[in-house]
Amino acid sequence: MNPLSFDWTIYFAVPVYLCMLRNLILFYSLLAVTALQAQEIRAAFKPKLAPRRSVNVRFSIVHTTAKSIELSVPELMLRFDYFAKGEMTVPLDSHGSASWSYHIDHPQFVRLYYNESDTASSSHVYTFFLSPNDSLLFTTDMAEPDSAIKVTGRGSSNNQPLLGSIP
Repeated sequence: MNPLSFDWTIYFAVPVYLCMLRNLILFYSLLAVTALQAQEIRAAFKPKLAPRRSVNVRFSIVHTTAKSIELSVPELMLRFDYFAKGEMTVPLDSHGSASWSYHIDHPQFVRLYYNESDTASSSHVYTFFLSPNDSLLFTTDMAEPDSAIKVTGRGSSNNQPLLGSIP
């Protein structure tokens, strides 16, 4: 090979390489811009969630020997979200009292199960309606023949016993 000869392949290969590099940079830049625009569009149409507010519920079950009550939130159970607590056991103290706090962003139904004792075969069921910022007190006397629940507090107008007994 002659040292004075010129290799024309390098002369043509460099511009082709630079052209391919320019096209690659342009392609990835357009891809990044498109991804950012799609993210902005998704954020614009994303529903705005209401802030979660606290709900406080107290229970007073007189003349019971039961150690706990059961609560279930049907909405969470129907979602099959096993990390969200759809069923809860709330312990009763020696006086039959308990309290439960929950955070919600929209109204929900909650079902209460309670017994005269831990060994009782039948259970009382009461479905109540919770709205954000409710503060309810449920009281019942198991010595009374009908063991009716009395509901007081903020949000009690939505949770009267006759409403809770409708299947």
